[in-house]
Order: sequence, then C-alpha cells, then structure tokens
Amino acid sequence: MKKVILALFILAAISVFVAFDLGRFLTLDSLKQAKGTFAAWQSSAPWLTAAGYFGLYVVMAALSLPWAAQLITRNRDVNRMVSARMSPPTANQCRTKR
Repeated sequence: MKKVILALFILAAISVFVAFDLGRFLTLDSLKQAKGTFAAWQSSAPWLTAAGYFGLYVVMAALSLPWAAQLITRNRDVNRMVSARMSPPTANQCRTKR
C-alpha cells in the first residue's frame, strides 16, 4: 500500500512538472538571472535578507523539532530494552533456590 501511494505521488509530481513546464526554471540562464536578481536585492536590503534567512531557519527548526523529539524518545526506549537484556545479573538473580 505504501509503495502504491509513493508511486502515485511521484507520478503526480512528474505530471505537474510537465504540465506547468517547470523545466524552464532549471536552465542555466534562468538560474544565473535569478542569482543576479537575488544579489541585487540583497545589496539593496541586507537587513531584510538577513531577517528572511533567520525566519527560514526558525521555520525549518520548528518543523524538525517534533521529528527529533520522536527519534530521541524512540532511541531512549530502544536503549532501555537493550541495556536491560545486556546488563549483568543482579544478586537476586544469581542466588539459587535450595
């Protein structure tokens, strides 16, 4: 089921790319033009550019925190399970019943 959804998503992305002719933005000339436009904008408004970079960083970090917390929590649970299995026996476990 997951493979079908992934295949449909990839097919939809390719269809959108072709339908809207998005390949025109990936030419070397258009990338050079965009770089020049951005450099001009950056030189005219450096503080606004810095604020934009900072805002983008904050959004990216905010979106990644839930995933990082989930990974940390899962990793802690796995470490507990592994350490419980690999820990040396306690004194109560070593005693034999007589």
